[in-house]
Amino acid sequence: MEWIRKEESLYRFPPMEYPDFDLITAALEPFYKFFNTVLKWQRCEKRCMDGDFLDQNVEAITSEVEEYGREFFKAQKIFALRVKKMQVRH
Repeated sequence: MEWIRKEESLYRFPPMEYPDFDLITAALEPFYKFFNTVLKWQRCEKRCMDGDFLDQNVEAITSEVEEYGREFFKAQKIFALRVKKMQVRH
């Protein structure tokens, strides 16, 4: 949106309004968080599985895996609530 506003000002167009921007952002946020958590987990998994065995830090790996588990559990709850809301609407 900022990029579009800059383009509008360069061409001296009146700034457009984006009334649904906050709504769309809020709707996409859980998916964004889930995707980023999966991406972080994949990087951690690659480092753990392909890294030097003797250089592994068990405590750090354990805390990272527990954090990913918590994030996935939160995402599961959020998505379950969304499904329930959608079922109630229909």
